[in-house]
Amino acid sequence: MKTTEYYDHFFEYVSGVEDGIVNPLDAYLHFKEIEAALKNAMQIIEEAAVSERRAYGKEEVIRQGLRIELVEGRKTYSYKHIPLWQEIDAKRKQIEKAAKGAAEFGAHVITNDGEEIEPAEVRVGKDHLRISAAR
Repeated sequence: MKTTEYYDHFFEYVSGVEDGIVNPLDAYLHFKEIEAALKNAMQIIEEAAVSERRAYGKEEVIRQGLRIELVEGRKTYSYKHIPLWQEIDAKRKQIEKAAKGAAEFGAHVITNDGEEIEPAEVRVGKDHLRISAAR
C-alpha cells in the first residue's frame, strides 16, 4: 500500500466524521486499532533499524527524503539510596501534600502553629478518551 493510499483511507474517515456520515467514536476506534498495529510493528523492527543505522557510523543517512540520526539513550541518575536525599524528599512530599490541600481548599491556609501554607498551582489537562474492553 502506498503512503497516499493510507492518507486517502484516513481522509475518508475524517471527511465522513465531518460530514456526519461516520460516527466519531467508530472512527476513533478504527484509528486506535491502526495506531496499535503500527506501534507493535515499529517495536518489532526497532532494534534491527537501530542496528542498521549504527552500521553507518557518523555518515549522514538520508532515506525517502528524511535524515535518520542515531540518538544515544539518555543517562539517568538515582539518588534514592542517599540518606540526605531521602530526608529532603520526605520533606518535599510533606510540603506538596500541604500545598495540594490548600489548593483544594481554594485559599492560603494557616495551620494551628500559625504557619501559612501557600496553595499549589493547579493545571488541568485536556479531556481524552479511555478505551477498554467491555465486560
